[in-house]
Amino acid sequence: MSRKEWQAFRNSYKLLGGSELGTVIGLDEYKSPLALWREKIGLFKSEVKYNKYMAGGHVDEAGIITRLAHYDDNTGDWVANYANEKIVRCVEQVPYTLFPDYMPWVALNIDGAITDDPFVKGFGVAECKTIGTQTAKKYIGGLPPKYIAQLVAYMDGTGADFGRFAFLDTDRDFYSILLTKDQENYKTFSSILHERCAEFFQAIQEGIDIMAGELTLAARTELFLLEQKYSSVLKVDNTLSTAKFLNDAQKEMQEKNELKGNLFDAIIDAIIAARKGEEEYSSRKINLENNIRVKMQQLSCVSYVGSNYKISYNGRLTITVR
Repeated sequence: MSRKEWQAFRNSYKLLGGSELGTVIGLDEYKSPLALWREKIGLFKSEVKYNKYMAGGHVDEAGIITRLAHYDDNTGDWVANYANEKIVRCVEQVPYTLFPDYMPWVALNIDGAITDDPFVKGFGVAECKTIGTQTAKKYIGGLPPKYIAQLVAYMDGTGADFGRFAFLDTDRDFYSILLTKDQENYKTFSSILHERCAEFFQAIQEGIDIMAGELTLAARTELFLLEQKYSSVLKVDNTLSTAKFLNDAQKEMQEKNELKGNLFDAIIDAIIAARKGEEEYSSRKINLENNIRVKMQQLSCVSYVGSNYKISYNGRLTITVR
């Protein structure tokens, strides 16, 4: 099925796509749930046009899948394994659309199916994203909350044991973030998604019924009353509280997993010293950062505060020296 055929099919049933789920629960900074609902019932047309960024994301998917297959969680590197033709996990692209019976409000296009992952048990799904480097820095671990909603739906829709985000940023850096069903992020998003999306989808069906006839004054009044009826999922002021709750939940999770001390002082001092000479820094950078990644995983923390530095690691390593 081509992209145009897929869009036409999904629109004919007014189903939600994975990329729209973050909008439904109030996590899209560019579009409100109410605006999306009005598009779905045919009251407005979407102003978003297929552009070079969307096209680039689709074109890059195969390359991102290849990187994920060679990606080592311990080192944060995929290049060495790719050069040595070493496959870390099996990742296959999924060329079809899924319609889960118990999630009748969604149509799922999963980027990849994962098996034989040495870092987690069971079957997994992958979501590939190209992301701006500066955009990634705005979020904990480089992970926008609206993307979590998408991957959680893919996990629930397939019964997957885990999910992986596979990110390629504009600096051509690659990193992967693992999401498992025992993590609070998964539990929180899954609960909200199923509740909100089911009600949102019902609002779509009732809106379509009204739009089936002429858009008379009486019909507009019915639409207004319908917006009030489903205000808990359509109105921006209500869904903003959801966005705040989810962002606060991420912040709280980071704080729970933040440690303080001087464990990395020697490594950070070595990185600072190496930066004074670009050639030396380039040759030592990977080894020094890999040492940090391994220790952070051993400590099971995503943030570590030292004497004059802060380390954040959730698939992507960020070192800030003050």
